[in-house]
Amino acid sequence: MCTKYYDALVVGGGFGGITELFKLRQAGYSVHGLERGAYLGGVWHHNRYPGARVDTEVPCYQLWLEETCKGWIFSERFPGYKELQNYFEYADSQIHVSKDYTFESNVSKAHWDQENTCGMFKLLGKEKVITDVNT
Repeated sequence: MCTKYYDALVVGGGFGGITELFKLRQAGYSVHGLERGAYLGGVWHHNRYPGARVDTEVPCYQLWLEETCKGWIFSERFPGYKELQNYFEYADSQIHVSKDYTFESNVSKAHWDQENTCGMFKLLGKEKVITDVNT
């Protein structure tokens, strides 16, 4: 088992997780993301049934980051899952967050160590990840 240390850990690779990881990285933190799916998108990585689409009108359903807003125009007011998956690929090509994620990972245990002021996260069958607030 391998232990890795980060300033911050983001659980989830959907809209919120991607935004937080990107902003923390921009602020100079050592940050890593964990996503259960095989790629970015969160629930939109998994929602692939016929007719799946957002129930909130664009532009509400997108990353609110300058780097991902330019160069992409949704083709529909309520995009379907295929377009959302393409959007996540486009967003990654602009902000390169997938390199900071471990995909197909499940957090099996999370523990705050008060004495050492750090959080410890065990991934199912994988490494242990520690976030340290002392730095």
